[in-house]
Amino acid sequence: MAHTAGTAGAGATAAASAPGSSSQPSPSNQDIVSTPPHPVGTCLAGTTSISGQTTAKKVDCNEPHSWEVYQVGTLAETTSGSSDDDLASDPNVQATCTSQAAQQYGAANPSTSVLGPGEAGWNAGKRGFSCIASDLKGGQRTSSYAG
Repeated sequence: MAHTAGTAGAGATAAASAPGSSSQPSPSNQDIVSTPPHPVGTCLAGTTSISGQTTAKKVDCNEPHSWEVYQVGTLAETTSGSSDDDLASDPNVQATCTSQAAQQYGAANPSTSVLGPGEAGWNAGKRGFSCIASDLKGGQRTSSYAG
């Protein structure tokens, strides 16, 4: 009887999982995994780094801001964490978040950085990143680099 109960329990677990699976098909799950912290064109008021994790506050591009997202991507499967050091050594970040890409986006003299999924996002399976640019000389803008 215990065997039957175990089977019923497994069936109940599978049944409980099925609605979640059917409401979120594989493409949606992949989209969630690769969704960046901020999409291209997002303006950010500044960055804050706490315990090796950098975050930024989204603002309207007409408001004073220091950073803007110019590219996005998905971390390599070999990347082992979401710290700033992990992000900096990721081959996809290195290939995507280049000064040349920031210049092509419209940042004439860019300083570049990257925002990752953060610890909570990483633990939830998120692997998207956002490349961000600011003026190398510092200061704030009240318009988008893209125009």
